[in-house]
Amino acid sequence: MLTGFEWTLAFGVLCCAAALQGTVGFGYAILAVPLLRIIEPELVPVAIQLTALAMTSSSLLRERSHLNLHGVGWVLAGRLPGVVIGLWLLKSLPTRSLSIAIAIGVLIGVAATLRGWSVPFTRLTQTTAGFTSGVTGTAAGIGGPPLALIYRERSGPEVRSTVGAIFLGGLLMSLMGFSLTGEIQSDDLRAAGSLFPATLLGFWISGSLRHKVEGDRLEQWIVG
Repeated sequence: MLTGFEWTLAFGVLCCAAALQGTVGFGYAILAVPLLRIIEPELVPVAIQLTALAMTSSSLLRERSHLNLHGVGWVLAGRLPGVVIGLWLLKSLPTRSLSIAIAIGVLIGVAATLRGWSVPFTRLTQTTAGFTSGVTGTAAGIGGPPLALIYRERSGPEVRSTVGAIFLGGLLMSLMGFSLTGEIQSDDLRAAGSLFPATLLGFWISGSLRHKVEGDRLEQWIVG
């Protein structure tokens, strides 16, 4: 699937994306997906979600004492039906139409965070964010912006551990759906296997950066 040059570019992108998410709790897909679509469109959405498994599980384990289990439960409750809708969109819409629709949705979410919109941290908003994240994460590989809206004012350790758990659960749901619908191909497995070390390296780099991003600085990184 990948030439040596393409693999090198993809490795660098995923390493930077993992370092960003390991530091602030968000940003892996937002940074990686648009660039990977340019390098090799077939890496999205399946291969990139396979590569993210190591990073999300590591993020959860590193700061597990700050995990908000109730938050994880409500978000994943919304994520499950979102995954079903995302799979339907992936199967039903032409690739170009799907990309445009998801891009518009993501831009709306990013614009909302940049404008400083405040979303109450309630069961309803968590479930709604989980549903929206499930749709966009499964269909296009980008599920972070809806969660950023509700977690922007939480502490760094809580964001990184809880969002790591949410992404891990959501990835497993999406990948199970991909498997049941025949979306996972051998090329996806080979590409993800060769790029797996990039996410681990990026996550390791984030270990020395995460303590420097807290409070207002963390919120600025999340919305920026």
